[in-house]
Amino acid sequence: MIKKIFVLLVATLFCTAAFGEAASSIDGEGRFYAKNEDSLSFIKSQLLYSAFSDVISKELKYLGLDSAQFWKSYDEKFEKYFEPIKEQLQKKYGMDKNPPAAKRADYNKSHRLKRLSLKSKWGRLNRAVKSYSIKKMTRSPQIPNSRYINLNAKVDRSLLKKIYFQMISDSDAREIKTIFVSADFDINDLTWSDLGVELESDFTTVIKEHWKKWLSENLKTRFTSIELTDPAKEKELDAFLKAPREVIPEVNEENPEEPLPLNEFKDALWLKLNISLDKVKEDFLMKERAYQLTGDFILLDMNNGGVVHSHDILPSENKYSFEKGKPLSTNIATWVYRTASSEFASFDEKIASIPSQDKSVELLISGVESFLDFEKVGELLAIKGASQRFATKLISYEGSIGKLNLKYTGDKDALLKTLSELGEEKIDENRVLAKSPDESPFSFQLLATAAGKIEVDKTEENKNEKVSTEQ
Repeated sequence: MIKKIFVLLVATLFCTAAFGEAASSIDGEGRFYAKNEDSLSFIKSQLLYSAFSDVISKELKYLGLDSAQFWKSYDEKFEKYFEPIKEQLQKKYGMDKNPPAAKRADYNKSHRLKRLSLKSKWGRLNRAVKSYSIKKMTRSPQIPNSRYINLNAKVDRSLLKKIYFQMISDSDAREIKTIFVSADFDINDLTWSDLGVELESDFTTVIKEHWKKWLSENLKTRFTSIELTDPAKEKELDAFLKAPREVIPEVNEENPEEPLPLNEFKDALWLKLNISLDKVKEDFLMKERAYQLTGDFILLDMNNGGVVHSHDILPSENKYSFEKGKPLSTNIATWVYRTASSEFASFDEKIASIPSQDKSVELLISGVESFLDFEKVGELLAIKGASQRFATKLISYEGSIGKLNLKYTGDKDALLKTLSELGEEKIDENRVLAKSPDESPFSFQLLATAAGKIEVDKTEENKNEKVSTEQ
């Protein structure tokens, strides 16, 4: 009974503890062959990327993970990301029109810098490096453009594992067709004329259009269209989110002649921003007014209502002149636009981590001795099913039998293949995970290894041993 009461608490605890390794310290080397026109900052960034890559490879090997597969997936996914950027560069330099040698040289130079710069940042692998110290950075006396770096880095193994599993996953991020953008603006102790405009829309529309432009220019590889919402569209979006997934209506209840755009909404994200402007103080002599800006936003996955990202805009203050002829509304609008959009850069990573599918099956595990066993099984399955993003959660546990919910991406045939290929997989020094005798693909048992049986036998011998006090 106690096991049932605490099952949810422990399930939550071991989900966070499964990858709880402390940061480790390791040396890494990096090399880069520079061009004469390369800046020192660019050269250093390339050396750090090379050294961090070396550190990551060593850590993956230590963790028993396949570094070769990781870098193969990394390169393939980067090339897919870079392809439209390359096409834009080719178009810019007219590479399809057989340009003269000078222009072709300019293209090659621009292509090299863009590619190397983006690749050193793509995937944000440096997130796994908590800190580092440079031990040596040199250039070859014989070949001055040949650069070398040696450093010591502390790696967050927990985060590195997450990056690894995301990178080698067979499924790319789910295709997002549309991002809907809504924004509510609230002013306190102010009028719209205090912001330098006559109508609310004169202020808010400009900001929303600039947010749309930013998203379009910086995240164009993540979705195909961006739509600024109006109250009618927001009502449709709300209705879609509130409807149970198994009974999503095909038409609006209030207007049956207008069908809900199911396909449009389920493959969409909804960015909802709340912006608040307050008057702090006013100086009529200096013709200045101080404003405070606060707010928040949330990015929702319309497919399941899940939160992709959220952010609180911390309070900030600015003073602006309201003297006639001064660009009051432009200054305030720019402040609001930049404050919110500065956080939009994190959307790329957040959207990339949305799985293309979200499916699950139940696994029956017998021979369980403690909650820790489920953690060990979960860690094993996460590694074996990394390409399908295996993730387990404890459902129930009673006696020596428990149930795990196994989430995965991809098709079920691939899932069954991965599970069928599991032999007697070691979960600790004394036990293995093996298939159950019932031959169900979703039933497994924990068995003692030969070493484990010896330990058990010794324990039984100690229990049966009698201590005699007779002489």
